[in-house]
Amino acid sequence: MIKKYNIKIHTLILLLISILFFTIYFLTKKYTPDSALLIYKIGMLIYGVIILAYLSIFENTLYGISFFMNVFLIDEMGFTNYDNMFLLINVFLLTILGLIINLFRFKPKIKPHHYTKSTIIFGLGIALAGLGVKEYNPDFLVEYYWFMPFLVGFLIIMAIILLNYFSASTKSNLEDLAYYFSNVVILIFYEILVSMITFDQGISQFYIGKNLHLGIGSPNTVAIILQMAMPFMLFFSFKNKSLYFSLIFYMNLLALFETISRGAILVTVPLITIYFIYLVYKNHHKKNIFNHSTGFMLFIIYILIFLCISPNLVTDFLNSLFNNRLSSLNGRLPIYNFIIEHYKENPLFGIGIVSNSLWNIEGGKHFLFAHSTFLEMLWMGGVSLVLSFSVHLVDKYYHVYDDKKYGLLLIVFFIIPGIYGLFDVTYFNIHYTLYLLIVMYFYKKDNNYDNSYNYYNLLYKTP
Repeated sequence: MIKKYNIKIHTLILLLISILFFTIYFLTKKYTPDSALLIYKIGMLIYGVIILAYLSIFENTLYGISFFMNVFLIDEMGFTNYDNMFLLINVFLLTILGLIINLFRFKPKIKPHHYTKSTIIFGLGIALAGLGVKEYNPDFLVEYYWFMPFLVGFLIIMAIILLNYFSASTKSNLEDLAYYFSNVVILIFYEILVSMITFDQGISQFYIGKNLHLGIGSPNTVAIILQMAMPFMLFFSFKNKSLYFSLIFYMNLLALFETISRGAILVTVPLITIYFIYLVYKNHHKKNIFNHSTGFMLFIIYILIFLCISPNLVTDFLNSLFNNRLSSLNGRLPIYNFIIEHYKENPLFGIGIVSNSLWNIEGGKHFLFAHSTFLEMLWMGGVSLVLSFSVHLVDKYYHVYDDKKYGLLLIVFFIIPGIYGLFDVTYFNIHYTLYLLIVMYFYKKDNNYDNSYNYYNLLYKTP
């Protein structure tokens, strides 16, 4: 039975377990909140045990790691206080234990990935952020501010080791990763639907008030995840002439609109449309036309159903979407001016990445994030972090631009959230950084695995 296990079966199991946990936890939190913490603890324990089991049984670490990544799509409770954070740490420790067992059982050949050097340089810039700066650290770290570069540096080294091990032990191709992303899209779409239907103030108010909060993130975080999944759904819908990926692509598009994340929508829709036109031009097979026509028709039917339920939904949606303060870039301009004015106080190493200060700007308002990736880097890590980030950025594109098979897919994958990151935070978002690094280290330029390869041999190995 284990030998017949493949990515399609895994995607189904992963999705069903995640939907079951989310449904039980969400309904418990809404209707019997006193029991929610207990459900969360049980759920995290189950996730940890499942991850440990998958990493111990299967050589392909994508199976176990995919469960770990789904943990961050369920609820924000693990990040609300230190007691709950301890539950996530337990899941992480069980994941590490599983990887150790996987190492001793399957002994994969580990060699540095082609992204390792630029990741080390970027990591060095992060570790040096806030060097010598004391006053902006959280209270419990003020006396140990000098120790932070060593601690952050150690964590980054561990992360790079884990990423290289993941790269060596993942015996899959980018299509397998696309199946994982399809699970992400379906799960988020389901979570949005349940959250919207059970919202006490009605569907329209759900959108107007931007009341979507999944995982640890705001609607903007959810939108970033959906941005990253969309190129994979679109590419493999054409490459494989797949009705499944075609339908998930339109589900992905619907979910993106439902986040009401203005910047993400305004960046993604034009760019993904251009990519769509290119793929139609290169792969105008009748089956592709049928698949996308079917998906688009269901997309329209979904919208019409909600129009019948809430006739004012479209006008409310558009008003919410385009309710921008253009003169201040939707409130971002004062933040940008403040950072440009004050970063000179710590120009080389910034204020540090663990700063938890709310910075006061004009009109008594304040901000926690810079709402621009480059300005966030400048503010948190100074010029040194901006330079190291630039090395990472150039290297990210350098290794894929000449790949005729997957190069354009990965460029689109990089560039959509990259442009969005010009006026919002991406790299300091745990979801974005996790998915980005997983994709980067999953991609092996010198070893594009063949889909036709026997899954019996590819996914299981007898020790």
